[in-house]
Formats: sequence, C-alpha cells, structure tokens
Amino acid sequence: MRLPVPAPQALLRGAGRPALPGDFNGDGIVGLDDFFLFSDNFGLKQGDETYDPLFDLSDNAIVDLDDFFLFGDNFGLSAGKPVVGAQAPGPQALHLEKGAETPDLLEIAPYWTGQDPLRGWMLSLEFEPQVLAFRQFRPRAAEAPLPFIVESEPGRLVFAAGLSRGQTAFDGDMGVLVFDRLTPDRSALRANGAIGYRAGSAATLTPPAPLELSALPQTFALFAAHPNPFNPETVLPFYLPVQSPVRLRVYDLLGRPVRTLVEDALAAGFHRRPWRGLDDQGRAVGSGLYLVEMRAGDWRQIRKVMLLK
Repeated sequence: MRLPVPAPQALLRGAGRPALPGDFNGDGIVGLDDFFLFSDNFGLKQGDETYDPLFDLSDNAIVDLDDFFLFGDNFGLSAGKPVVGAQAPGPQALHLEKGAETPDLLEIAPYWTGQDPLRGWMLSLEFEPQVLAFRQFRPRAAEAPLPFIVESEPGRLVFAAGLSRGQTAFDGDMGVLVFDRLTPDRSALRANGAIGYRAGSAATLTPPAPLELSALPQTFALFAAHPNPFNPETVLPFYLPVQSPVRLRVYDLLGRPVRTLVEDALAAGFHRRPWRGLDDQGRAVGSGLYLVEMRAGDWRQIRKVMLLK
C-alpha cells in the first residue's frame, strides 16, 4: 500500500493531546509534517526548557524511540479532515550524486544547495527492481538525523530524515542511500517527489533530475583521462569487475617509467587516480605525450595523455 504524502503546510501545535496520536499539527493526518515536528523534539525530556508532552506518546517523560515506534504505527492514518493544497515548488536545489559503485553496490548521495539549510527532508524514488534494491541509509558523519523509511517496496523508496533541536542543519551533505546492485545492466533512478522542512514549515521541493546508471563493464577497463590535454592535473578513471592486484603507471614515449600511480590490490568497482605531471621523485616532467598503462593479471590497456605547459 502506498501511504499518502500530505501536502506541505505551516506546522502549528495545538493545545493538549491530539485525537489522533501523532497528528501533532492537527491537520487530520499523521504525515511527514508531523514527522519533522517529532524529530525537532526527539531526545527532549521532562525538565528540559523546551520539553513538550505532546510528543511523549508513551508517557515516559522523554521523547525517545518508544515514541518513535508509536508514531510509526500511526503514520498514514487520517481523521478525515481536509489537507490544504500544496505549495508551488521553488528552484531545484536538491540533487542526487553517485558515490561508490561496484558490481554489488551503489551509493546515492542527496545534497542540498539551497540558500536556507534544511532541518528535514523527504525523497520519493523509483527504480527498476530487477537492477536495484534498497539496503540502508548511512547518515552524515556528524550529528546523525532521525531516519524514517516511509515506504520501501520493490522499485520504490520513500525516505525521510529529520534533525532534533541543537543539531546542525543540512547544508550540502545529507547522508547516503545505499542500494544493492542486482545486475550490471543500464538503468536509471528517478525522483518523483521531494519535501523540505525548515523554520517550522514544510514545502514541496523540485525533485532532483533523474540519475542515469551506465551498464557496468564486464571486464577491467581504463577509461579516457580527463581533462586531456591537461595542465596541471588529469584524472585517470578505471574499473575492476573483481578484487585484483593492479598496476597503473605512466611512461614516456621511449617506454621509460615516469610515475607509478597504483601498485596494489584494489576492491571491485570504479576507481580514480590523479596525475599532477610529476615523476616518482616528485619532479615536474616536461610537456608532451605520455602513455598510461594499466595491468591486472594478464590484462593490459594503454591510454595516451598530453601535458601542456
């Protein structure tokens, strides 16, 4: 069953306990507005200046996981009251970026570029269930938010995260959504809805652009350097279908080694190594054409790069 996502509106607390537990703003539905209000108050306990028993659903004098589970039980329930219309979305400021990508795993990093930082967000994603399956949310390194899986079914994920009072607002890094990659096939991940919460109010956001997923190579691959020609630095991307010892080395046109960029066992997946036009002794090399060789077992590939000064 697909749970209704309430239209964004101002979040106002009423006096006393709501008739529908979890309907903190009194709009007749336990929805994302209420989740963001709940996350604002998560962790507060009786005696704290801003503690509000409205959010202590379990009556244990602290807004904790017991209350969160009770809230989750009621999420999506409606008292039959109308919900106000949605606000028009603003300019696109919520984006999706690919993180780590291996034959078995894909990381998607939502990030925020809006003028005002967010205190909560919701993202609705659709994808091909034969290619991807949601595994987990990995929060940002500092001050992890309260995560809430609104809906997770094959091919669809509705996920929300909210911050408690005192935590630093989302400004850029919003955490990482981790998916199992089930096949190497080409695919796409599409956002069909987004909500942001700040200053006590939730608003519809312009969903991020679709994220195209290229088919994974079936063998080792050394991709074209970029930029090329370059000065002062170029990046060499490469891919390993399995964990393997790899050597990535730069040669001059006479076949003499110039710089060893990698000589180690690496995990399967995509990798990148920069070359800043220096040799193994850290000395700048001259302008001209260079050869980059990648070796993995018996496999070998060469690319050309041009250093301009």
